[in-house]
Amino acid sequence: MGSHKFGSLVEMVTMSPCHGEGHGFESRTGRQKILIHRNKNLISNKIGMITKKSLNIFFSTARRLDYFKITLSSLLEYNPEIVGLTDKVFILDDRSNAEERSEMESLVSDYFGKENVHLVTFNSDLDFGYVEKLNFIGKLNGDTEFVLFLEDDWKSVEHIGLEFHLETMRNENFDVLTLSENFSVQEDEIQEISSINDLYWKNPWPVFFRHMCDVYEDESIYWEATKINNFSLNPSIVKSNVYKRSKFPKEINYEIKFCEDMDFIQYFGKKHKFVHIGHNSLERS
Repeated sequence: MGSHKFGSLVEMVTMSPCHGEGHGFESRTGRQKILIHRNKNLISNKIGMITKKSLNIFFSTARRLDYFKITLSSLLEYNPEIVGLTDKVFILDDRSNAEERSEMESLVSDYFGKENVHLVTFNSDLDFGYVEKLNFIGKLNGDTEFVLFLEDDWKSVEHIGLEFHLETMRNENFDVLTLSENFSVQEDEIQEISSINDLYWKNPWPVFFRHMCDVYEDESIYWEATKINNFSLNPSIVKSNVYKRSKFPKEINYEIKFCEDMDFIQYFGKKHKFVHIGHNSLERS
């Protein structure tokens, strides 16, 4: 187990289209009722299983221990096989106190083993200093093939089917699989041009799509129209070289600028596997 401190850096905040402004966003919004089936074993693995640990998990945390507990426990509840697929787990923490950091490290170690868990701490109030945290993913990941990136406020709601997706990504030409969008709320023309198969649809860049922002108690989805060039900081499985090919600038819309000149290929799962539970992400100080 390792601990690392970086005094000049602070926590990343996902500039999701729900919370951002300006570049890449459109004012159209909507709310649609869909039928959500909860099934922990939705995907059966019909191709050769991965035998080596090919995944590193990066948790981005920021003084929200209660949210993190939900994120961690729900991930393992629906995806217990993730332990056997994971090489290392990194907790990139911004300014939590010592007791909270110790508890997070202990909770993750209970699942993945102390020797596989690394706490990396960031402690700065500089404007956009937290963005540098994202640039550490490429530095820390090493040669492990895939990254699962999770902020501390995303609750798992279904089995992901990690083995299937990792094997598919190894053999197919796409770089990012985002697990928090929903195909059923897309307009007909977007469905027609973006559908890949029963499991995946592709980012229709440079066309707008309906980005899922929230799921209400009646299971309707609130969406906002957005577009981004084949990348997301929402829960995603990402080929590790993605984080080594570009850099997040310390300025507004850093997520968009990270990928604007790149040629990444992004797929979405047709059914969301995570819901956002921390709706004030950009209000942290």
